[in-house]
Amino acid sequence: MQAHHFPPIAIIGRGCVLPGALTAEALWRLVQEGGSAISPAPETLWATLKQDRLSTAQPRDPDTCWTDRGGYIDGFDDVFNPADYHLGPDQLAQTERSTRWLLHAARDALAPLRQSGNFNGDRCGAIVGNLFLPTSEAADFAASVWSGQSARHAARAFSSGLPVEFVAAAFGLKGAHFAIDSACASSLYAIKLACDRLHDGEADQMIAGGLSGADDLFLHVGFAALNALSRSGDSLPFHQAADGLVPAHGCAIFTLERLEDAIRADREILGVIRGIGLSNDGRQKTLVAPSIEGQVRAMRAAYDVSGLSPDDVDLIECHATGTLTGDAAELASMSQVFTNRQGLVIGSLKSNIGHAMTAAGAAGLMKLLGAIAHKTLPPARLTGALIPDLSRARFSLLEKPEKWVADGPRRAGINAFGFGGNNAHLIIEEWQGQPIAEAHANEARGDLVVVGVDLRRAAPVTEATPSEIAEKGRIPEVGIALKGLKFPPKDLQSALPQQAMMFTSARTAFPEGLHQDKVDIGVYIGMSADANISRYIARLRLPAGRGEAEKTGIVPPLDAARTIGVLGNVVANRINSQMDLSGPGIAIAAEEASGLVALKLAVRALSAGEISSAIIGAVDLSCDPVHRAALRAMGLERTAGDGVVSLVLTSRENAMASGCDILAAFKPHDVNRAFQAVPQDDKIHGVSHAAQGLMQIVMRIFDERPEKSATMAPPSLKTVSDAVFGLSPDMRGRQIRGRCL
Repeated sequence: MQAHHFPPIAIIGRGCVLPGALTAEALWRLVQEGGSAISPAPETLWATLKQDRLSTAQPRDPDTCWTDRGGYIDGFDDVFNPADYHLGPDQLAQTERSTRWLLHAARDALAPLRQSGNFNGDRCGAIVGNLFLPTSEAADFAASVWSGQSARHAARAFSSGLPVEFVAAAFGLKGAHFAIDSACASSLYAIKLACDRLHDGEADQMIAGGLSGADDLFLHVGFAALNALSRSGDSLPFHQAADGLVPAHGCAIFTLERLEDAIRADREILGVIRGIGLSNDGRQKTLVAPSIEGQVRAMRAAYDVSGLSPDDVDLIECHATGTLTGDAAELASMSQVFTNRQGLVIGSLKSNIGHAMTAAGAAGLMKLLGAIAHKTLPPARLTGALIPDLSRARFSLLEKPEKWVADGPRRAGINAFGFGGNNAHLIIEEWQGQPIAEAHANEARGDLVVVGVDLRRAAPVTEATPSEIAEKGRIPEVGIALKGLKFPPKDLQSALPQQAMMFTSARTAFPEGLHQDKVDIGVYIGMSADANISRYIARLRLPAGRGEAEKTGIVPPLDAARTIGVLGNVVANRINSQMDLSGPGIAIAAEEASGLVALKLAVRALSAGEISSAIIGAVDLSCDPVHRAALRAMGLERTAGDGVVSLVLTSRENAMASGCDILAAFKPHDVNRAFQAVPQDDKIHGVSHAAQGLMQIVMRIFDERPEKSATMAPPSLKTVSDAVFGLSPDMRGRQIRGRCL
């Protein structure tokens, strides 16, 4: 077997909360029986608004959608036991329903470790793909602030990164823990980043997967605005009657361990991850159009690092969402990779449960583990009038389960493709005790150098009244240069300021001479969901009959540009597209450490040779009244300040070859020193929350002088994690640094 450089990772635990399946075994039964868990929305989700928001009229009222059918979680309250978690009543009261799904799935995934009696939380972390959009509870909090009502459960305002903090606190995980958003590829991206931690020896176990719990009404109307929502309310991958996707909620989580460690500990090994490939489409016709070339790059990358061939797999779990364009593009891309596999069996779990967004890839992996365990090729729920592309591609959908016969270990692949051009492919293998070729360690790269930087924040806010601080801490509107712009200006005008500011900052920092071939440049952005997205939810919650003037007073209606303009992953992926960068594009949420984690991930990818250069950024408009109200309710009185920062890193060799100015340099193994300082309170310019840590690193790189050293360590900033979990000062430092080291 050929040499490779992805040391195998064992899956030793799993847990899920999915439509029709609160356990992995229940999910397999649903798949094997060809069942569907798609149903109308429960009244508790849309309340009395349901009929007001459903319309099949053409043209469509912008505040309506064609159907409320989706993949919903039923019966969860009957199985959730608060006593299973090391959280107090006050902490549990702060959790949202989707956070409780995550806690439950993580509990089941960690059960084999915790029951073994040798679980060490100090060496375990958690990385979760999460949709950086408001949950219903986050929208409730924002509405209470805007209406002047008493704001309760303020932690719910931090719905991007804080759910993973709850998991870490509930199970005593001290390793890296944060959330990412790479659209529908998020959970496979999260698994890849968790494998990196294990490969680098920074953890002994990791839990990873995906969570999708954003406000359901917003998802339905938003996908209708993109003309991507199914009108029939059914998910029909590869079928001629397919008319769009069906949104789904859910969560799927896995516990991962180095294969040699799992063997040594005599664990039950559910499957072995042999390789994961990531890519971005780069420049596209639109941010929602799939690229065959980008998908092919991700698939080939997975096989390149695995030491396997596409001929070695018998089953592919497709991304297939039930859109004719997307499904046809995926078949075309697979036809270029699996060229020798006549009758290769494929399928898509989305026909059973709908599209679970950021959890979709992990849910599909859960299905594949069931197929391996039962030695069964799973059926597709839909057969019959299939799209002609399927027969031309020589792939096969099974009408009923078939025995999975293989000469050696059973192997399967899974695709996950998302808006913004995010692509991922993962290879899973049955464990039969087979020998696996030793992986070669990646060669360490030389010095990394800074070749571009941009930092924007408000004017000093000292000697101002509280009301003045709220305004002075804001960054004035940022102008966008039209020359060379690859998007219609109206699209950026419709996007949230957070997205436009990060786009402008990265564009300013990026040196034009850096690589003519940008295929392997990555984008890593620290952020959190903007509370103003909840204005769209507030508009949709108004009873029917309200005038347009009243509704527009809250926010204009959702259209395609506005829907794309609020997506968290697009904060990163708009940069990929503008500059035609085909490396991974990832948005990261770790509250005050978000920008620091972005830097850590980029440096690791650069050091491993996975990318040649990286744009690292962070943005937060912390002067927002909802953000300030949440901090105030949690006892975190601080001066808020908007901020955005960008840093471009590459190797010294690349910089010199490209003729770029070198602004600063450091060795990859010295980077961890940058994380020894907890982000500090800044009473001059204000605290920029998700951007604060990276802003301080940039200021230290470019403005640290001996005479200033005495002022570089003021009292540590009290964090959101402190407020929720009551950490001691020592634990506070570990909490922030633990995500980064």
